[in-house]
Amino acid sequence: MPKNNIETSSYKNIKAGREISSDPGSVSSTNLSSKDGNKSNKRLNMRQSRRRRLLTVSIGVMLVMIAAACAWILSRGKALGEAHQSEVASAVESAEETAIETIQGVDDTAAAYEAAEHVYSYCGLDGSDESVYDACDKAIAAGAHYIVLDLGLSSGGELQVSNDQPGTAMSDILDRYGKSVRYVMNLKDFEDSRMIDAVKGLLDGSGYQDNVILACGDLHFLRDLDAELPDIPKLYVCRSEWGFDTSIGMSYVDIVCVQEWLMTEDRCRIAREHDKAFSAWTLDSEDAIKEAIDIGVDTYFTSDTALAVSLEKEYRD
Repeated sequence: MPKNNIETSSYKNIKAGREISSDPGSVSSTNLSSKDGNKSNKRLNMRQSRRRRLLTVSIGVMLVMIAAACAWILSRGKALGEAHQSEVASAVESAEETAIETIQGVDDTAAAYEAAEHVYSYCGLDGSDESVYDACDKAIAAGAHYIVLDLGLSSGGELQVSNDQPGTAMSDILDRYGKSVRYVMNLKDFEDSRMIDAVKGLLDGSGYQDNVILACGDLHFLRDLDAELPDIPKLYVCRSEWGFDTSIGMSYVDIVCVQEWLMTEDRCRIAREHDKAFSAWTLDSEDAIKEAIDIGVDTYFTSDTALAVSLEKEYRD
């Protein structure tokens, strides 16, 4: 996400404690109250579910290979007799090696999957000839599980990728990639009264709610959006110290994503103390990504997915 290109379901009777203070230094004790933890538990359950699936795949592959080796031994060993025991032994050894290599491959895939969980792959367009599909394909090939898209509204009030000519509809993106990835939808036309209806129209009944994070640089908009879509995680794109200090007290913010210069260990700790995930944008250099890993940020935006996944595998504990 270019550093200068990020613009700043129904909760009824929104309490006064959830309103945004205009005083940079004031976050009331009421504002500091968090949701009941359902979203945090949901994120944890999703991670645990993914790990269980990977472990199940590993065990399944190992059992299949062992069963195949045993079946071969029984059929071939009995038929050939003692004269060909060395051939049988060689075949068993080969099957064992294949099983080990297969399991190692599954382990490597699992490690890459876990590493990519921290990476939000920015697929915005920078004025080059690359299409949004090219950008997404490249990120996914590099291991992305999250793709970040800047979204505006078409003349007809539908969500479409910003700076894309002709505009690619978000519905077409979902049709193309399905649930193979998750989508960080950075909503830029938040001042347009049609935006919330457009998001609801796209997601209501679509089955994609668990695959989406809704992002915006405007706290008022996120509050109104959360009133309509409370079960989808909300990410606040933060540009200032005031924005950070204010957003950590807002119950409708799940992820505080700060600009790189605001990325510190203290802010990471404070965000977690307020039950927020801590994220940063946009980290494209090796030094910046290593710093994020050292600080322990939960996620970060990057335009270099391959570099990020490689560093995550090497440096993340």
